Amino acid sequence: MKKLLFFAVVFMTVLSMSIYSITVDVIDSLNNDNQASDNKTKDRENKKTNGEGEEEINNDSNASEEGEPPIVNIIERTVECRYLDEYDVYSNIEVIYDGEYTKSWHEKQIGEDDNDHEITITIKANNGKEISASYNLHETKTEGKDIFIIGDSIVKGFGADNTSFADYIGENYDFIDYYKCGNNDYRLSTFDDPNKWLVTAGSQYLNDEKYDFDYIVIEGGINDVFYDTPLGEIDDKTEGTFTGGLRLYLDAITQRWPKARIGYLITYYPINYSENGKTWSEEEYKAYHDRTIEILKEYGKYGIDYLDLSEDKYEVLDAGNKTYLPDYLHPNEKGHKMIAEWVFDWVEDLKPYER
Repeated sequence: MKKLLFFAVVFMTVLSMSIYSITVDVIDSLNNDNQASDNKTKDRENKKTNGEGEEEINNDSNASEEGEPPIVNIIERTVECRYLDEYDVYSNIEVIYDGEYTKSWHEKQIGEDDNDHEITITIKANNGKEISASYNLHETKTEGKDIFIIGDSIVKGFGADNTSFADYIGENYDFIDYYKCGNNDYRLSTFDDPNKWLVTAGSQYLNDEKYDFDYIVIEGGINDVFYDTPLGEIDDKTEGTFTGGLRLYLDAITQRWPKARIGYLITYYPINYSENGKTWSEEEYKAYHDRTIEILKEYGKYGIDYLDLSEDKYEVLDAGNKTYLPDYLHPNEKGHKMIAEWVFDWVEDLKPYER
């Protein structure tokens, strides 16, 4: 008896769910053994709300009399899902069976993270044969959004053909567009050179209403260390100090884009870096670093988060390692690609600014 091959595609609207788009090219066939496919393609923390549904399929044949089992193909083992209200729960399966059967699906949250979850599809034939298959779903929140990344020479890509982690994020992930504003030697304060102030570096974007960014990453401050910028008091709001400049920088961004998801990227300690024969001790760096953390925690109550690349888990960026930092400060291509992965994973979870 000739089997009919068809794709079962049913669009269902489920509140708080997403559209699933195929992204991974693994095919998994399930034959006669009545068991779920191994869906452990990646060691992810899993996601989302529980859900379930069912649908009956009627085909004109006598397959049930012969007692043949159904076959289910999982077209993709891991599927990217988005922040939309509609999704196609069955589009990731192929059913091979020419008799009547019932398709049902069950979705469950595994773990506490909101990034991944699992869907299990069960096919039950009218002859009593049943088979199940599962696949993972990973939620991405940035599709169709844009991102603005502003900072100093690290954002610009100095020493890496002006290609930085900002470019790798914009070109390799699912943002609809990205805007990069990198500026060599720019600082948070106007202490040493008022013409190299990060607050005015982004004036092209700050002063043009057509730019309405969804995500913003702010970077800067390491050049202030190099120019021995006065730290200032914790409540300082003057542009000539590190503290005041940082506050003005944050205020300029948040006032211009009050609904954006905003994060601050803190530069690692450049242990062996020198300019004009001068180096800076870890204690000198730490004074500026700790003040940055103190201020960012204050702004954190409004939703601004930070990624601190000086933390031990990013020790591969130890400035004594020239594999990623050839001059002990500026990343090369390998370094920027690595930073891009860390930054994107962090950016996905940024919260809207609320003040």
